[in-house]
Amino acid sequence: MIFTSDNSGAWYAGIPDLNKPYRGFKGTFFEGGIHVPMLMRWPGTIAPGTVRPDTAQHLDMFATIAAATGAQMPNDRPMDSFNLLGNGPSRQVTFWRSGDYRVVRAGDWKLQVSKRLNKVWLFNLATDPAERFNLADREPERVAQLRKMIEDQNTPMPKPLWPGLLEAPIRIDVPLNAPWRKDQEYVYWTN
Repeated sequence: MIFTSDNSGAWYAGIPDLNKPYRGFKGTFFEGGIHVPMLMRWPGTIAPGTVRPDTAQHLDMFATIAAATGAQMPNDRPMDSFNLLGNGPSRQVTFWRSGDYRVVRAGDWKLQVSKRLNKVWLFNLATDPAERFNLADREPERVAQLRKMIEDQNTPMPKPLWPGLLEAPIRIDVPLNAPWRKDQEYVYWTN
């Protein structure tokens, strides 16, 4: 049995601090929008209380379920999926994208780039898991390195088969029903 969620609480629910202590809501790639539990239960195979210290994502369920069922992973193309059972390789880098909003997490460092807003956020999740302190201006070399990772990952990707039907601003720190203020940070989510 696998229990998880595709995202954290949504901004349109109108509940302040819904994803506290993290910033962000569904539709953002801040931890408040993507940090979710993933619980697995398999009596006789997964020991109760087992905790993996690494980062996983939903793509990893593909390799995990393949391993659990004895299915072979495709070997005719690169597969961005890791088996979460056992002690094999783990995810070191994770990418997200929605329109011109792109993100990479490499180890504890996370870079978010919004081309439409010309905004860059850099966080060290080891020391700032709630993403409160943007280090982009203090770490230009790290920003350049992580931005290159985003470009290298994105370049070979095919164009979407269909365009986004909706693009809307989503405020990072307040829900939909809160009044707009000029100083509020937001991203554009393409859906």
